[in-house]
Amino acid sequence: MPSNVVARLSYLKDWNGPAATVDTACSSVLKAVHDACRSLRAGESCVALAGGVHLIDLPVRADRAFTIEAASGLTRTFDAAADGVGAGEGAAVFVLKLLDEALRDNDAIHAVIAGSAVNQDGRSSSMAAPNPGAQAEVVALAARGASVALEDISFFEAHGTATVLGDPVEIEGLTRAFAREGARPRGKIPIGSVKGNLGHLDAAAGAVGLAKAVLCLEKGMVAPQPHFERPNPHIDFDAAPVRRWRRCPKRTGRGGAG
Repeated sequence: MPSNVVARLSYLKDWNGPAATVDTACSSVLKAVHDACRSLRAGESCVALAGGVHLIDLPVRADRAFTIEAASGLTRTFDAAADGVGAGEGAAVFVLKLLDEALRDNDAIHAVIAGSAVNQDGRSSSMAAPNPGAQAEVVALAARGASVALEDISFFEAHGTATVLGDPVEIEGLTRAFAREGARPRGKIPIGSVKGNLGHLDAAAGAVGLAKAVLCLEKGMVAPQPHFERPNPHIDFDAAPVRRWRRCPKRTGRGGAG
């Protein structure tokens, strides 16, 4: 029973705050972080843990026919040769507190979550196809909730499924978000996806994506995008607020199991 995973932790540690297993596929951890932030603001929790893990227990995946795995095992996000994602394993957990309380307790603060938003695609061309209009809406909603102007954003961490359909739709969603908010970026904004480094971690994908964004903030730099050589011709980088990647050194990341 998946619900017993977090219930067992609460039982062992004598935690009394809300405990829930979140399953929204690849966005599960980001939804868990969103819920944890709301719980903190509502006073239900004083400290919250949100995270996820993905392990491949068997050498042969029984669900391979229903995945978007790349034939090469490499994740080529935004690239013309993108044909899916490489498989990966990993975990990340975030310890969350209200900023005033973290400052009071002299905690090590790695990043501040100014805002977040959640929505659903609704009807699109297929059940698995993303909806650029819905993506534009949730990006704009998150920025407004965080009181952050889109033109002030200096980096986007994308989902980056490295598919012919998914990558262009994600870029189109960002383009529409800027258009609907009347925002004009001061320059092309870098965009990346950690799937090029680690592969796709399924339910934990959002965890490592958020962790990468935090590290970019801490280091003050944007990591290169592995396996990017030629831009996907279906992505209109000229119209988009984000910039295309220069070719990344071959030695950077495998994007498969790691």
